[in-house]
Amino acid sequence: GVRARTRTRTLLLGRVAMALPAVSTATPVVAAATVEVTGKPHRCTRRRCTPRTLRGRGAAAAATAAAAAIGWLAEAPRGAVGQVTWGPGPLNLVEDNDLPNQQRLHDLLRRAFFTDYGTSARQPHALMPAIKAEIADFRQKAETMPSLALAVSMARYHFAWYREDSAEMDVESVEDAANLMYASIQFSGCNRPDMSAELFFQRMCNARWPYAVMMYSELGREFASRYLTEQAATILEKAIAAFDEMKRLPYYAQFVHWQGPYDINFNEEWFPGAWPAGPVWDKSRVPLALVLEGFAEAITAELSSIVEQGLFDSLHFEGLRAEGQDSAPWEGWRAVELMAVDPKGANVWDTVACKHAPQTCGLLASRPEMQGCQHPSASFVRLRAGGRLKPQFGAAPRLACHLAIRADPGTRMSVGNQTVAWKTGEGLVFDDT
Repeated sequence: GVRARTRTRTLLLGRVAMALPAVSTATPVVAAATVEVTGKPHRCTRRRCTPRTLRGRGAAAAATAAAAAIGWLAEAPRGAVGQVTWGPGPLNLVEDNDLPNQQRLHDLLRRAFFTDYGTSARQPHALMPAIKAEIADFRQKAETMPSLALAVSMARYHFAWYREDSAEMDVESVEDAANLMYASIQFSGCNRPDMSAELFFQRMCNARWPYAVMMYSELGREFASRYLTEQAATILEKAIAAFDEMKRLPYYAQFVHWQGPYDINFNEEWFPGAWPAGPVWDKSRVPLALVLEGFAEAITAELSSIVEQGLFDSLHFEGLRAEGQDSAPWEGWRAVELMAVDPKGANVWDTVACKHAPQTCGLLASRPEMQGCQHPSASFVRLRAGGRLKPQFGAAPRLACHLAIRADPGTRMSVGNQTVAWKTGEGLVFDDT
């Protein structure tokens, strides 16, 4: 997983999510600009790139994994026992399958979250109190309806990671999200050693376990950073216990390199047996990183023009990939997507942003790393002073490359168990899966 922060200045960077090689075994004050590219390995001709962190193998698993939001699959309701009455319409809930409940609640909350997003460049979201009230209501229902544990856990992850109007983690909300994710593992039977591999993927067990471990681990780190040693020890023990229980399952026996929570790596699922290169890669092994560094002057000029004309926020609202509140405080982290988020035509580079950055888009469009992937991305990113990006998994198979356009001291990012600092004009290649 990846998390980022800046304390004093704004960070500007170019961000690119790119294809893995076929043979591949924070607080700044101005804006931080990076170029990030993500893409699909050339070997993955028989597999799908699915939404963040969730993917499957084989026809049944691939069909199940094709879901919106974070990839949890919604199914036709059967045995509906309740309805969501807030929002655009009723939402049927079921007792015997938690995946459709999660998808439906997420879709509802995401629609609400983005209803008036962009009406003001700086004002917090007007419907956020209603969203959190809805989550609280569902949390009560989950006490007697276990099939809602997954839905509420991910709702807290997406929309209640931070305290209101703050970049501070809401530790009570995150702890509840972690406990509910673990409860969903029990409900779905993902802790059963005798579960078939096909069913393991259909029930998204390969995503539930990493999310539970990640949330416990990040909560423990947060307590430790506040010098709350007793709470930190208790939660980190839960993280280790969940990780050890996960590793005892037959599916995870193949990942011999995973010795602790921060060794979890979704790219390794796509390249079984390959020796992992670690969270942060040697950029000399990734040609695109060196190309971006050599092109830094032109990229800087185009991004600077966008910022100076006051276009950054308006271009941000042209295309959104966010699943919820991914950063704090409000507008702490924003991206201008260079590639079309929902392309209507064959040219994914035919965007408003590319009209203002033609040289940058032309370079990226010509690169082989951006070809043949269902979910590549490239964007300019701004991390404001005091901004934080919450922990997250990237959608495998991919690597990410950042080119820091303007990075003041204090801007940093943690990838797995490593922390790195952005440096102006330098590329950074990392595995965010």
